[in-house]
Amino acid sequence: MLTLTVTWNQAPLNLYKRGSYFLTGTVTLPSGILNPENLNSTLEVGVLAKPAPQDVILSNNDFDPDPKNYFQVIGNFTVIDPIDKEHTITLVPGAGDNQYFEVKEDILFWSSAEEVSGKTQFTVVIRVTDRDGNVIEKSFTINRGRTDITELEIFNSFTPNGDGINDTWGVPDLRYFRGVRVQVFDRNGERLFYTEDADTRWDGTYKGKEMPVSTYFWVVEVIETGNVRRGILTILKN
Repeated sequence: MLTLTVTWNQAPLNLYKRGSYFLTGTVTLPSGILNPENLNSTLEVGVLAKPAPQDVILSNNDFDPDPKNYFQVIGNFTVIDPIDKEHTITLVPGAGDNQYFEVKEDILFWSSAEEVSGKTQFTVVIRVTDRDGNVIEKSFTINRGRTDITELEIFNSFTPNGDGINDTWGVPDLRYFRGVRVQVFDRNGERLFYTEDADTRWDGTYKGKEMPVSTYFWVVEVIETGNVRRGILTILKN
């Protein structure tokens, strides 16, 4: 009986995906034994199904919105799987509030310019797929913070001089509240500006006329919470 050494080409073999794999091998022949027909060895390897991933966890589920940034990092996903370290993580299409989020390189992002006024909790549904085709899905609650109206930073001056810097005035953080009113009055109580859209800003004009350098008064209301704030606003022109 002659025992020969075979070097197997394992490139076709995927130990993380079930199925049958056919390997070819090169036989190392001792001196004096020839292989004129260049015969190779073949081997069928069966890979059994692996267990599905055990769980997926998210490093953080709270974030504070930024009205100037519609693409914000929330947290990283980690898959618990003692066998396989490579997985595909995606949002389940049409599930929960997934339309406002995005997953890239296992990181969850807020990815929407929509303010979704009045909503502070969102549900995302994640799908994890391993290399064997096993799938698990899991829901996460994402909490979006917002600053109370009593603590919102509201600037008390602006310079509508057309230089592209600080030319308008507004309260963009109100976009996360449902039902808002922003008003500006002059010293005589005449209303110069009114909006129910937190993204609409005052350009310092009234009926097409530029308002002079002076002090004005603003009133901000949030119907959702019943809060009202008042303050002074100064128009400056450099």
